[in-house]
Amino acid sequence: MKASKPTPSPSREPLVWENDRHRIVVSPVEGGRVMSWRHKERGELVKQPQGLDGGLMRVLVSPERYPGSSYVTPHEVLESSSTPDGFRIRMRYKWNTSNALAGILGWKDKANPAYLDGLLLDKVLTFDAARCAMMIEMRFSNVADEIRWVNPWLQSHFHGWVERSFVVIDGKPEQYLWLDQYWGSHTAPRDKSMRLVNASPDGNLWTVQGADTGWLDGMASYTKADFAPDATDGIMELRGASIRIPPRQSLVCNAFVALAEGPDAWKQWASESPGPLFHRIESETPAWKPA
Repeated sequence: MKASKPTPSPSREPLVWENDRHRIVVSPVEGGRVMSWRHKERGELVKQPQGLDGGLMRVLVSPERYPGSSYVTPHEVLESSSTPDGFRIRMRYKWNTSNALAGILGWKDKANPAYLDGLLLDKVLTFDAARCAMMIEMRFSNVADEIRWVNPWLQSHFHGWVERSFVVIDGKPEQYLWLDQYWGSHTAPRDKSMRLVNASPDGNLWTVQGADTGWLDGMASYTKADFAPDATDGIMELRGASIRIPPRQSLVCNAFVALAEGPDAWKQWASESPGPLFHRIESETPAWKPA
């Protein structure tokens, strides 16, 4: 990976990590997204970003509404490191950045105060090469003096190989259904494990997405069945429940996307995860300097 030490400002250059099987590109300047994931045998697995579209590990909150400016607003790189076994990148994003800049420049008449002012995202991406798994930790911090209610939303956009998807509840697969089409989609059961799986036509390549269901309303999937028979896109989404964040406190939660190869290889992550899954409210926020 090109950046191997703390970078105090948004990186203009993508961060690249690769070994003999994978090449992964992360772009802090384009919304902190995973821009590319190339697999030696399969080629490109990810939808290349086209403005607001494409990439993995895109984070927004429901008040922002799709498509969300956070998809393309530069994220500050706080630290990054890599080894032959994987990488770790910590980034930060301030919602309503245009308002923050207007305030710094003293252009108060140019600011458009909105509900998202005062909400800070710390986003940590960690890739484990041995497990072919990428974890994301998200810290939504309320640095304002008023309560914030947020519905976290995590989206990953695969391309060129996804045929179908299904859901796994407590290790048992079931058909993906739009049970709550307006937000939760395939709704998340409380106190049970839940996974969303994308499958290739030959049944030898899978992506498995998982998270602690305590912060979820549900998971959403878009494949050929939703687009068209000739569609090449496969979208996976985590749709969060409405969560209250008091002033000067943070919601911390995480999720993972794992790549699995071989017949029924998705079963490896049917109820397990590459690391502990969690969600919690913490009574602190990161030090935030608007400058």
